Amino acid sequence: MNHHRWTQEEDDILRAEIADCVPAKEIAQKLGCTLRSVRYRVSRIGLQREEHRFYTAAEEKKLIRLYRTKSVAEIGKMLGRSTDSIARKAVTLGIKKENILWTQEAEAELVRLYPHTPNKEIAAKLKRTVKAIKHRANKLLLKKEGINWTWEDDQKLIKMYPNQETKKIAEILGRTRNAVHIRARHLGLEKIKIPAWTVEDDVFLINNYHKMTNKELAKILQKNEPVIRRRAARLGLRKIK
Repeated sequence: MNHHRWTQEEDDILRAEIADCVPAKEIAQKLGCTLRSVRYRVSRIGLQREEHRFYTAAEEKKLIRLYRTKSVAEIGKMLGRSTDSIARKAVTLGIKKENILWTQEAEAELVRLYPHTPNKEIAAKLKRTVKAIKHRANKLLLKKEGINWTWEDDQKLIKMYPNQETKKIAEILGRTRNAVHIRARHLGLEKIKIPAWTVEDDVFLINNYHKMTNKELAKILQKNEPVIRRRAARLGLRKIK
């Protein structure tokens, strides 16, 4: 008997992982349930594994180029694949994350820049990831001091805040999500409420998901890209390479 109570979010994850040919055992570990439960749910909601999506030569080159400086999640979004798929392919290709040693000069520059400079700018200057900058700053007990918002920063925030994820905005502006929220409130900005999905929306998505980009679909359906991705996973849709 299957005792695992499946949520809608877990079903969405299951559809996405099955579409990307992730082994059932790995899916079970990821969702914290038994292998039997995964197999039962796959059968219950009528999922079938599609032919394995092989990586093209262009995708492999892009993965090799990005792997050193981008997170697995970021690469997955760029290539339209799951994080597990990216991680497994990296092992197959024999590529690993490189630990770049911090020199005294690099640390001195980090100490000088960190209090008043956005992490994204520091990362670009020191040729490291934003995550590496944050990790080293924490190790050195560095703290941010108030980074003034420029007119250009405000204009970008005004343009992006209504329909972009706060996390993405924070990354673009090199600030924390809390700082973005506070500045948005100061400027009187609000998120646009995304309309509920209609039958017509679903039909349009089903007919066009394989031939239009998520950005184009989001614009036409008046939603944002993460919402498009989640709905596509729920409907069992996938891009055709």
